Amino acid sequence: MLMQPRQGWRWYFDESADRLCVALDDDMHFKTHFRRKQLCPVALQSQPFSTDDAKEYHQILEVLLAYKLLPQPLLVQCALNAVAAKRFLLPMMPKSWFFTPGAAQLNVHDDLLVELQCLSGAVGQFLVLETTEQACLCMLLDDSIALSDSKSMQMFDCIKVMNDRVVGYVSTSQSFTGSQIA
Repeated sequence: MLMQPRQGWRWYFDESADRLCVALDDDMHFKTHFRRKQLCPVALQSQPFSTDDAKEYHQILEVLLAYKLLPQPLLVQCALNAVAAKRFLLPMMPKSWFFTPGAAQLNVHDDLLVELQCLSGAVGQFLVLETTEQACLCMLLDDSIALSDSKSMQMFDCIKVMNDRVVGYVSTSQSFTGSQIA
């Protein structure tokens, strides 16, 4: 059974861990992937896990469950990190130069699982968090991906790319290759 949001859930910033967290109850806390330098100032203040947050959480879980890509322990982690990113990440400029353009312009929208191909040929699976007409904010679902010789992304890292960099949709028949549990 997957964890369901409760009325007492709240966002807070843990100074000692330098992470945005969700207090799930008095004894259980979830540390997101995101550090202070990545977050907007409002993320540093304690606040409730809103009904909009709960709606996003359920929507993302439904998408991830439909694809059957992630093992159950990672589903909740992915959904909580995605909600945190959508709500609290600082705006980003596109970094499309790490990825090859797709052969065709695909219709990209929020909560879609897509593939981006690095210049090295490596392909990563990403969850689209936000879209505009030109670009999309994506969160990595694989353990890691090397963007270049000196730059890599880890699971739950986010990057903004131009929509023409999406090379394909993730198929519901693909299986997840990652193994990291944060």
